[in-house]
Order: sequence, then C-alpha cells, then structure tokens
Amino acid sequence: MRRFSPYIVLLLFLLGNSGCTYTGQLRDNFYRPGSPANSKLPLKVALVREKKEQHFAVSGFAHGVDIDVYPALIQSTASALSGIFDSVQIIDNPLQSKDLDLLGFVRFGSRELKRARDDNYILFDAWIELTLKEAASKEMVSKAWTSGKATWTTPAEAYVASALTGGSAFLLSPITIPWTTQAIGRRAEELLESTIENLLRAMVVEVTSEPYLAAFSKDKTVRLPSPEQGTSPSQKGGAGDNKSPSSGTGFIINRHGNVLTNHHVVDGCSSIRTSFEGRQESLSVVRSDPANDLALLKLSAPVSSYATIREGHHIRPGDSVVAVGFPLFGLLSSEANVTIGNVSALAGIGNDTRFLQITAPVQPGNSGGPLLDQSGNVVGMIVGKLNAIKIAKITGDVPQNVNFAINAATVRMYLDAIGVEYAAVPQLGEGHRIHFQALSGFAVGIVMSLTGAGGLYRGDGSHHLLRGV
Repeated sequence: MRRFSPYIVLLLFLLGNSGCTYTGQLRDNFYRPGSPANSKLPLKVALVREKKEQHFAVSGFAHGVDIDVYPALIQSTASALSGIFDSVQIIDNPLQSKDLDLLGFVRFGSRELKRARDDNYILFDAWIELTLKEAASKEMVSKAWTSGKATWTTPAEAYVASALTGGSAFLLSPITIPWTTQAIGRRAEELLESTIENLLRAMVVEVTSEPYLAAFSKDKTVRLPSPEQGTSPSQKGGAGDNKSPSSGTGFIINRHGNVLTNHHVVDGCSSIRTSFEGRQESLSVVRSDPANDLALLKLSAPVSSYATIREGHHIRPGDSVVAVGFPLFGLLSSEANVTIGNVSALAGIGNDTRFLQITAPVQPGNSGGPLLDQSGNVVGMIVGKLNAIKIAKITGDVPQNVNFAINAATVRMYLDAIGVEYAAVPQLGEGHRIHFQALSGFAVGIVMSLTGAGGLYRGDGSHHLLRGV
C-alpha cells in the first residue's frame, strides 16, 4: 500500500488554507423596488458615486469574507429613490449637476455586536445614511439614517465540507476548504442583500416623511427651520412662548470637545451657549440628525474629561440607571440634577428598538442628558416622556414614570456613521466606577446645560404620544 509523505499532506493542507478569505461583490440588480408613490416629488436627483470603497469585512478563526458593497448599494439606492422622485441618476462628479435639483450621497456601515466561539453565529448592526444636498449651493436639504440588526449563521455546506476535511485527514482540503469559503461567502452576500434591501425600504419611508424635503420640492429653496415653522397651534403656548429661549442638556464625548445632545434641543436655535469650567461659551452645531433626534455640537477648545459609552455588555430590563441633566433650568438648582430608576423595556413606543423605556424621573431640560449605568458609562440619552395628558384622554388614567432614552447602540451607530471619535468601554464595570452620591461631581466638566436662543417651542416630540423634555 502506497504511503503519503507527511510533507505532502502538510503541503496540501497549506494549499487548501491559502484560499480561506472570500472576496466578492454584491449583485447590482438584487434590489426589488416596491410600489411607486402615488405622487412622486417633482425633483431631479443624482447620486454621486464616491471613490472611497465601502466593504463588509469579517474575519473568523478559519475563514473570512471581504465583500465590496458600494457598487450595488448606490445602484439599489437609485432604484429605491426612483419610486419617490421624478428622476434619479448616478453621476461620478458633483460638478455634473447641471439641470439637477438634488445631489445624493449614500454610505453603508456595519458593526459586529456578538459572536459565538466557533463563529457559527455572528450578530451585526448595519446602517445606511443618505444625505441630500441642493445641487447648486451644496447646502444640505435632508438626511435620512436607517439601521437594523442582522444575524449570520454557518451554512450547512460548510459543516459537510468541514467533516470531509477532517475525515480525510486533510487530504481533501484543496477541495473542501475552498468549497467552505465559497459557501460562507455566498451566505454573507445573501445576508447583506436582504439587510440592505430592508434598510432601503425603511429609508424610502424616512425620505417621504421628511417635511423640509417636501417644502424644498415646492419652491426649490433651502430653508432652515425658524421658530414659526414646524409647530402646530396646539404646540404653541402663545405668541411669546414660541420664541422663548429653549434649554436642554448635553455631554462631552471626546477630547476634541464634541458634545452630544438631542436634535430637538437645538432645532431652530440661532445660538447655543453653556457655562463651562466657570465661563460662558458658545457652541457650534457640527451635524444634526432629525430622524433619530441626535445632534453633535462642538466647544471652541479641546477638553481633558469626557464620557465613556458602554458597548458589548448590553443593558437589561431591571438594570439600575441614572439620569443626569439640568431640568427646569433657571428654576431649580444650577448644579446637575441626578435621578435614579430602572430600565423598564428595551424598546419605546410602537416597539421602536432605538429607545429604552426607563423609570428615572425626567423633566423639561433633561433632553440630551446622559443615561448612565452604575459604573458611570453612558447607556443612553434622555429624549422624552409619555404625553400624560393625551394618554389620560385616551385611557382615563395618568401614566407614571414612563420615560424614554435613545439607547447607546443607536448613539454609537450615529457617531460611527459620521466618523466621530468617542470612548467606548466593552462591558459593565470598566468605566468611572462612581457612586450615586458622586454623580453631581462627575457631571462637572462632562455634562452641561445648553441654552438656545430662538429655539422651537417643544410641547410634543416627534411622536404624537411622546413629549420631548
């Protein structure tokens, strides 16, 4: 009987392992357009093809994937937007914007959340960001951002190929290992295509419900929200209330002096000020995301202290949390107020998984403040409370301690999508390790009150049952 040299077996094994990373590209035509809108927006849109590649890359213990997402993403986005705009095309240069109304820029991102030890289960966050700018001035008209979770599982073919590899003492590895790699790659492509398709369908809903975009389509004029815009008579407390200064809370997220708060805190404000390290300082708005009620501000100088955002070890129902902020600014203490509560649920109104439901009491002015775990890590951002008056009219009962915060995963995805640095800690117990009674001191230099001139009166939040605070 002929015997194989162990060196030949080793060579075959190495040859087989040389192809363990799958490289591919999504199909251009995978997106299945839904039914077109009853009446399209009378706008000509061009998506700008960017030179920077956007890949979905994952490495495991034995196999990896590297899939080029962007060519199919921009083609699919054009197909999706064709159902709501009169004309959609793809161009390579923004200077080719003659006779166009809007330029669009689309980006994809993903972040691994969890994986099993043997790589047979990986959970991801994925998101798509679409920015629409006026073609002539390049001023932003609208931004939509959708996100969702996706789960990758090992295909059956990979298990069969692995069994054959081991059963043959790796003699079949030149055949079975590339077979496994291809099976894993095809599964990853299928997952990406279905995830992107779902995100784009949600994106269409976001874009069609954007009020500034609808207003732009009427007269092709870019307009910033003014105190008179976007407020129903029931939201106005009177002629003077609508133009009164607004207040809220924000917290520093990095050494560069970036401050995170809610979009509704700064919406329509002509100026934003804070008292920081014993002095009055103005802040500038860097980015704002109305769809997710997030806004990024910036101080004039770098800082040495900033918050840490928790990741990896997810918050659970029943966990203790602490809300820090400056409620009823000018009426209550000028120091940060601290309230304690628990996480009631991992979703908000309508089962919206971007939010946490909490029992920590919040008041007007808490919006934009951090929600902390027992180690002082940020697990959310206070955004609002259930509208007790409307609920009482519907049910005959007044709800108590039904408050909401944007969860840390949504905050991190937003910061990742816009490329902003932040400090993240992987699990509970690796943050500041502060005690509840020390939270007011912790807030100094990290959490700050924000006062905006000419802001919108915020009787209600973006949801008719959610009251912004």
